[in-house]
Amino acid sequence: MHYLLLLLVVIFIGTPAQSQRIQRLNPLEIGNKMPELVLGRDNNSGKLITTKDLRGKLVIFDFWNIWCSACISAMPKMEALQKEFGSKLQILLVTKNSFKQGEVLFTKLKKQRPNLPMLYEDTVLNNLFPHEAEPLHVWMNPDGRIAYITEAHNTTANNISATLKGKELPFAYRKEILDLDISSSLLNETKRLKNYIYAYSLLMKGLYNVVNDNRIIFKKDSTDGKVVKIQANNSSILQLYAIAFNQKLFGFESELYYNPKNNRMLFASEAARDLIYPETDSLIDAWQERNGVSYEITLPADSKDNIFKSMQQELNRYFKIEGRIEKRPMNVYAIIKTSTPNTQIPFSAQQKPALSHSNSKLSSVNLPIRQSLYSKLVEANYRLDKPIVDDTGYLSSVDLKLHCNLRDLRLVSQELRRYGLDLVEKESMIDVLVFSSK
Repeated sequence: MHYLLLLLVVIFIGTPAQSQRIQRLNPLEIGNKMPELVLGRDNNSGKLITTKDLRGKLVIFDFWNIWCSACISAMPKMEALQKEFGSKLQILLVTKNSFKQGEVLFTKLKKQRPNLPMLYEDTVLNNLFPHEAEPLHVWMNPDGRIAYITEAHNTTANNISATLKGKELPFAYRKEILDLDISSSLLNETKRLKNYIYAYSLLMKGLYNVVNDNRIIFKKDSTDGKVVKIQANNSSILQLYAIAFNQKLFGFESELYYNPKNNRMLFASEAARDLIYPETDSLIDAWQERNGVSYEITLPADSKDNIFKSMQQELNRYFKIEGRIEKRPMNVYAIIKTSTPNTQIPFSAQQKPALSHSNSKLSSVNLPIRQSLYSKLVEANYRLDKPIVDDTGYLSSVDLKLHCNLRDLRLVSQELRRYGLDLVEKESMIDVLVFSSK
């Protein structure tokens, strides 16, 4: 009876290694210190391996699997590194596979087992460093702190030597999301992978039935002010084209994409004309079903100069119509210089650039005509039968004050004459955004 009780106690407690193998171990990260543990029994020498035995050495845990050809082919290299650095280094081969599986593998490949400590059926280290794919290399400093959790290609003689001298190396930190499922779509996992997103674009149908939001958002780089992200919620296809092309079309940043149809657009087919918002309320729902979209694009910092060009290319690829800028002869209202002698536009060189306007006046200080008078005239008259162009040739900054409504072109013309300028009708070759069917 006493013998039976003793036997039951031994079975329940087990060996120290077995007891630790069934513990729930918290995963370690870089900088954490390895706890005092019995790691397992070396199947080559038969000795127990403990973390205490490894102190004072640079340790590399090489996680491998019988299915990992890269792991197996690298074993001779690991053996050579161990021999080169001797007692300063300890490389341990760690696998979840059984000893029998390993023996079958080496016999089948007709390879000799590497002369390195082998931990089979490991759960201790695999719990401390959870991962899905092998090889994985974990470096532990001589003081027992985790230095790197990284890829196997970083395990080289030069890197080992540098680490032993106390240098920190720029290894990539491999930290897996174990339940990540990208077999169906990366889109499903973007929330958890947001730190890895380099660039993207996303086009969806209009979300009118689920969210009452039709904002257009531009995110700009804080250093140079260039656009790095564009987001358009519950917009139309025509709005997206206006966002993509307007800066190139007019030569300045505008918000004409909120009322996108303007006098520099030509709709050369029935499909292209369908882009225009319907005037009859009963047609709106069906039109939104065809033309309602939500869109977002983000480019990396080194590619941000091309965000509008990238958007142009994508829109022409996604939709059945094509938008392109062409030179066309058109009747226009042109801002020109007059022949009045000795007339000069004043310029306040010491003044900070400023622009203000209302229904009855415009005031521009220390700004070029294109960024002040021209841009505001275009925005105020974007639906006239004739576009407005700047033919003054003035590139330097000037001061202008107009006391009139910018939509009253007759009064605008009168005000401009005070500065040796005028607004006249003429024919001119200008940039036009042409829409046609593919």
